[in-house]
Amino acid sequence: GDGISLQSCKNITVKNSFVRSWDDSLVVKNYPRGENHNVQGSTENILFENCIVWTDLAQSMEIGYECVGETLTNVTFKNITVVHALHKPVISIHNAHNAQITNILYDGITIEDASMGGGDAGTNRQLIDITVAYSGTWSDQNHLLATNPDGSRKYVELGGVDGVTIKNVTVLSGGNNLSLRFMGSVDTRAGFGNSVHYVKNVTIENLVIKGVKITSGYEFITKTYATGIVIK
Repeated sequence: GDGISLQSCKNITVKNSFVRSWDDSLVVKNYPRGENHNVQGSTENILFENCIVWTDLAQSMEIGYECVGETLTNVTFKNITVVHALHKPVISIHNAHNAQITNILYDGITIEDASMGGGDAGTNRQLIDITVAYSGTWSDQNHLLATNPDGSRKYVELGGVDGVTIKNVTVLSGGNNLSLRFMGSVDTRAGFGNSVHYVKNVTIENLVIKGVKITSGYEFITKTYATGIVIK
């Protein structure tokens, strides 16, 4: 299971820890209240600092996919060493619900072995993946949805990601062609009006992959419904 999973929390610090997990290692989510799904989650002021992780399955530093509740803000991952990342992205934000994810910082991240792509990772093997999209797996889970007066499930709109800084990231070894993905989406579900949900204002500064500093000309970058992406 997940290593350390903080769900609808405020003012939490996790530090000086070692985590080896068979799912996300360090993860933040918004869940509705267990006894009343009509009360949505709220998360703010989260700090992971001076931690070492070994991720056999899933993501090393993840926000999402479960993000029910508009406020998810002020989350920092600082001075994190990833010994092995063997499955899915090291740094990831996956918003499958209505959260407005803002003011996220990753600073001082060392990845000793970026060997993503094992098992069933398929194409979800990026080094950095920031996505807002409906998920057939996560968006419609009954334990995440409110209930209408008639007992039917109340599906939430999609939110967005606006304001992410990723800096001082060093990859020492691992796979080739490590990719970066920034992907918003159009919500084509009935009743949501083809609304567009963006990934906005992401700054990547001093990303070094196996001795090469990455710039905006890096070949393995994907951007869809993404604006304000700066790599320097």
